[in-house]
Amino acid sequence: MRQLCALFVLLFLTLQGCGERASTSVTQSHYTYPTFPPEQLREDLDVLVRQLDSAHYDLYHAHPKATFDSLHQVLRKGIDKPMDAMGFYRHVLPLFDLVKDAHTLLVFPYDHVRHYAEQGGRFLPVQVELHEGRAYVKRTLAGDTLPPYAEITAINGTPMRTIVQDLRMLANHERPWSEEDYMAFLLPRMLNAWYGFDSTWTLRLRTPTVPQDSVTLTGITLEQLFRPQSPHFTFHDAGEGIGMLDIDRCADKDRFAAFCDSVFTVLERDRYQALVIDLRDNGGGSTAHGDTLLTYLTDRKFTQYPRVSIKYSRLQYPNVDSTHTITYDADLSRAVDNTKRFTGAVYVLVNEHTFSSATVLAATIQCYGAGKLVGRETGGTQVFFDEPIVLQLPHTGQRFLASHQFRWCPCGESKRVGVMPDVAVPWRYEDHRLGTDAELDVVKRMERERRGGA
Repeated sequence: MRQLCALFVLLFLTLQGCGERASTSVTQSHYTYPTFPPEQLREDLDVLVRQLDSAHYDLYHAHPKATFDSLHQVLRKGIDKPMDAMGFYRHVLPLFDLVKDAHTLLVFPYDHVRHYAEQGGRFLPVQVELHEGRAYVKRTLAGDTLPPYAEITAINGTPMRTIVQDLRMLANHERPWSEEDYMAFLLPRMLNAWYGFDSTWTLRLRTPTVPQDSVTLTGITLEQLFRPQSPHFTFHDAGEGIGMLDIDRCADKDRFAAFCDSVFTVLERDRYQALVIDLRDNGGGSTAHGDTLLTYLTDRKFTQYPRVSIKYSRLQYPNVDSTHTITYDADLSRAVDNTKRFTGAVYVLVNEHTFSSATVLAATIQCYGAGKLVGRETGGTQVFFDEPIVLQLPHTGQRFLASHQFRWCPCGESKRVGVMPDVAVPWRYEDHRLGTDAELDVVKRMERERRGGA
């Protein structure tokens, strides 16, 4: 089993080009973009609807098919002039608001972004975190360093509440946390197309000590926006006999097995009493990480997916069109007599930005009693649509994802609720602003109590 979260797929698709498909162009400000005639756009819309219906496991779980079909016809009639890729994207987005599936979405038109960048366009040099509709400075990507977690109240004179409202059109997920994570990712990529912002960025900021401040930043290139990220997994000594394994993304699975073995060698050699597995802000990826890690945490037979229901469509297999459910009893043979199995206390840190396969790993550890979850309810749900098929429209080259599976986490019961922590640690603005690791502090307190300390 290999699970890909939608954002992880999008990061890959971002680097791929659709190629030129349109012969005409439209100029926005001093930037020029290819456009497509109405007949091609209408045909692409029809293909989109047909393929979603064919591929998705349960497209009409949130809204009846009649609602979907009615909106399709309204959107079709509204295509009466040429559009560029961004215009078409914005026009058909309302369809995905009906789907309510974080793994099924219309891929942001990165070719439009690439055209903008190739013509000298520049991007917001700030990584933003969204929380309950508010935007905070998470990291400055170039230039002057801004105060950490200063609240952004406006960009180039446009109130942030207006920008957030427009961003919500792009996400349309079933959960607010997955929406906000995706919205933060798209924010610097949509500002030129939506508002015409370019080159320089004036941010109005607010901190507890400075109610209103303004700073102007120079935009960065697309390459700077996609600067290399930190390693996908690291290990360090957290003090007090606690080792900390931070898994930022469930990626690079070929290297993870060797890395994991080295971590548990160190834990055994240096006699660590506790292990913290940090899955906060982990967008998911491959479930292979969980399969590997769990062999070091439990000698019980385990499975990360006790049940999976799959729809096979002709888009994948020309002669098949069916839906059936698989119970992965065979995976219970995965019990391993691992000589390096960790016998100390295990804690797993989770939060509202723990998604997809990271959610599954957390659920499995909790369900099999291999560790305690500390933090906040995961952004990923206990039962969810998954394994999106990547599809592409014939004329615009617009990509979209369609989940063709429905999966249950171990002990999972609800598709509306995430995995709940054993010990809750609320989100506090001051913790982020001051760089306080509240979850780790709670773990250390629990460990002192477990060991009989003060």
